[in-house]
Amino acid sequence: MPVGDSTKPTGVAISSDSRTAYFANGRANRISIFSLSALIVTDTIHVGERPWGIALSRDNNTLYSADGRSNQVSVVDILHRRVVRTIAVSERPYGVVLVRAAGG
Repeated sequence: MPVGDSTKPTGVAISSDSRTAYFANGRANRISIFSLSALIVTDTIHVGERPWGIALSRDNNTLYSADGRSNQVSVVDILHRRVVRTIAVSERPYGVVLVRAAGG
């Protein structure tokens, strides 16, 4: 699936309504937002260096990107299409998993 240029997607997350896919584009340092109905990239969001794994919150409002070469996780506000926080992590994070808290 083309995501706008010659970068190779390294991670994908799909919205709960199955209308939007988010692709981590490692070397491009960005996330591509892809319309699954129109089959086009609708926007991109710049994150840290080498985003590899990504995860989308249950409410589809927040995306988390494991930025491998930046040793961080970028927290992305989907509505405003921007990084709102970065979280320092150990060396070269590769993936993100979201787990619902007990009772939540």
